[in-house]
Amino acid sequence: MNKKIAFALTTCLLLTSPLLADWEGSTHWAGLTVLSTPASGVVAEVNVQAGDVIRQGQTLLRLQQNALRADLEQARAQRRYQQMQNEEATRELERAEELYERTVLADHELELAKIAAARAEASYQQARASEQLARQALADSELRAPFDGLVIARHVQPGETVANRHTATRMLELADSSRMLAEVALAADAVTGLRVGAEMAVEVAGERYPGVLEAIQYRHGESRPYLLQVSFPLQGPMQAGLPARVRRP
Repeated sequence: MNKKIAFALTTCLLLTSPLLADWEGSTHWAGLTVLSTPASGVVAEVNVQAGDVIRQGQTLLRLQQNALRADLEQARAQRRYQQMQNEEATRELERAEELYERTVLADHELELAKIAAARAEASYQQARASEQLARQALADSELRAPFDGLVIARHVQPGETVANRHTATRMLELADSSRMLAEVALAADAVTGLRVGAEMAVEVAGERYPGVLEAIQYRHGESRPYLLQVSFPLQGPMQAGLPARVRRP
């Protein structure tokens, strides 16, 4: 074969090889999460706006809590009362057992003391469970940030009533502030040999970032049906929708 022809074929193969892939795409939010309170109620306060940077554990939103706090106080009082009842029933059983051993107490009276102690223990455990449920209901009336991130959208305002018993109301949308995604749409032949976890390079606004192929999604009916999602770490604030170039080293 002519050396010039062989060189041209080799060059062509290298340029079309997926190992030297170079694709145009755009940036997207990573770790996009929609938040809602498990509890229903009236929104009392929303402490964030779209675009705010948030920290894990930060209180983002709170429902009205007066009734929930009253329920918790009532449950606590009932638990304390049942605890005292249980302790007294336990002491009575101990006295009954002592008398029984001294043959002063009949079998029937001992059984009654045992039944009373068991009933008091059951009531106490039920009161403890009710208190825990009331405490959880109060906690469920707040939204706290599950991770460090960025508020993408806010869907509720103070004064709105949300009913989350059957369908969760979209309240806030968050994105991971530590990384972004570069998404690229490709034809079937372009994804040959690609594997999730492969190292990639992402260029955005003249900056180069190390990336990892996170997902290869198939979208039926699209002209370029495969969507590559490449995750890369952020070195500073970045917006979604920016042009991105993805390269496979």
